[in-house]
Amino acid sequence: MLMSTRRELHGRVAEYLEQVSPDRVNDIARHFNEARQEARALPYFVEAGSRANRACSAPEAIGNYTRSLEILSDVKDAELARRAYEGMGDALVLGNNIAGAVENFHTMFHSAQEYSDIPMQVSALNKLGF
Repeated sequence: MLMSTRRELHGRVAEYLEQVSPDRVNDIARHFNEARQEARALPYFVEAGSRANRACSAPEAIGNYTRSLEILSDVKDAELARRAYEGMGDALVLGNNIAGAVENFHTMFHSAQEYSDIPMQVSALNKLGF
């Protein structure tokens, strides 16, 4: 199958899942990602990370947040960036990687400065203070 056809089919599946089963965020994120529609996959990766954190699945959460932060290097969205950095830090703490969490929150603070997002800066500093 041609890659272009494969990407188109992944996009269709993702759109279908959005309509009929929006709670399947992992699947929607994966299909949009495979369709090379990263901007559309982003909120689903962030939500998948949040759900993995709530389930105490640090490796899964870290994977979802890592992909979210990769996408955020091209797609600018301060709210999703805040959620991704906060979630990544929480997942790293859950996985007992305190040094990684501190580094993540430093990166979050610098990203917040680029966005000129004061609440995100405050959140990063609060997390660092913790």
